[in-house]
Amino acid sequence: MNENAPILVWFRRGDLRLADNPALRAAAETGRPVLPVFLRDGIVRRIGAAPAWRMGLSLASLAADLTHAGSRLILRTGEAEETFGILIAETGATALYWNRAHDPASRARDTDLKASLKGQGIDARSFAGNLLFEPWNTKNKSGQPYKVFTPMWRAQSEQPVPPPVTAPARIACPAQWAASEELAGWALDGPMNRGAGIVGKYVQAGESAARDRLDAFLDESLSGYEAGRDTMASQSCSGLSPFLANGEIGIRQCWHYAMNRYHTGQSGAQAFLRQLMW
Repeated sequence: MNENAPILVWFRRGDLRLADNPALRAAAETGRPVLPVFLRDGIVRRIGAAPAWRMGLSLASLAADLTHAGSRLILRTGEAEETFGILIAETGATALYWNRAHDPASRARDTDLKASLKGQGIDARSFAGNLLFEPWNTKNKSGQPYKVFTPMWRAQSEQPVPPPVTAPARIACPAQWAASEELAGWALDGPMNRGAGIVGKYVQAGESAARDRLDAFLDESLSGYEAGRDTMASQSCSGLSPFLANGEIGIRQCWHYAMNRYHTGQSGAQAFLRQLMW
């Protein structure tokens, strides 16, 4: 294998961040050129108007963060196997890394893609980056998936959650970048019509905003979380759902920050940890 050949890193909707991104970190640690890619495939195109608009804000922020880190985000439209085949031919990449998604459509797509790429001699690797534990590590004593939350909580809360990885200190660039589509050309705000302008005034997006929201919640609202978590207008609601949905912050980051508060005896910490486990 060419030790200088690029590695494609596939960012998906659930991991639009630099920190706590095992696929990106693993690729960067090789020292080889890294090409970050976001693919607008059929799964992405099927999401609704508001989630698509919000995802567009996440992508804009991720692109800016990558640029600040000396890299860039490549945007392409198409189905995974064909589009990555084109990118591999264009760039000479010999590897594709991504973080696993566990919805049925993504699992089927990723399984087929990995088999196809490996059959072509491409190093296709998936990483655990978007759950506290991978599904095959959350089994009851009979080796079956849990069907009731409380027994799962009792068993899994005693297991160590892997620590989040830090953002790469350096992301090596290729000698020549592949062409990218323009985010504005995707018009992800189009289906929102007037709603984007109305809602946008109240929305913050991106990895930095996600960390700020987590810090503010833990400092100011955690103590009221158990009583107020189901009331979305309440200050005790974490407000982290849109950040987690777009992967602007990792659930392992949330877990370890909250666990630190739990160990200091802060009220509401266990209730928040239970919801992260759920």
